[in-house]
Amino acid sequence: MPTPVVFPVAMIDENSRTIAEQNFDSIFNRPHVMMRDRDTVERKLRVMVEGGKQKLMIISDFDYTLSRFEDAGGTRCWTTHGVFDNCAKQVDPELANKFERLKEKYFPIEFDPKLSQEQKIPYMEEWQTGENYGKSCHPPDVVVKTCQKADNMDKTIDEESVYSMAPQA
Repeated sequence: MPTPVVFPVAMIDENSRTIAEQNFDSIFNRPHVMMRDRDTVERKLRVMVEGGKQKLMIISDFDYTLSRFEDAGGTRCWTTHGVFDNCAKQVDPELANKFERLKEKYFPIEFDPKLSQEQKIPYMEEWQTGENYGKSCHPPDVVVKTCQKADNMDKTIDEESVYSMAPQA
């Protein structure tokens, strides 16, 4: 069973707090953003801000539970993994090949109807936390920036300020 994640209360300096507050407000006040407990979400975001980009890895919504399956024109949208896969092909073909090899190995296990969930879990944990993934597939900043552009997402912050909310050392 995976170890639960504990989110300590982050302490950041007043200048960073002001920047973070402005960014949080600009995101949270959008009509399509909904959450049950804003204080909890803000506290978790502050922990991420304080940790900086070296301690942050986000892979989410791999199965369209939060995002659109199709855009307004009927074109199928990418999952989060798909954004990285497609952008890696453009920026770092070797990284794209590593993504593909890992997917070829683990994807069939994830969807094997003959395996129980308990049997699948160690493989899924290995896929996401094992040495093969952790050392070879963390996308460099250039891949992330290219993906931001390629995905045509609404920009709420510019590329250079993605990590500016974190306190500077």
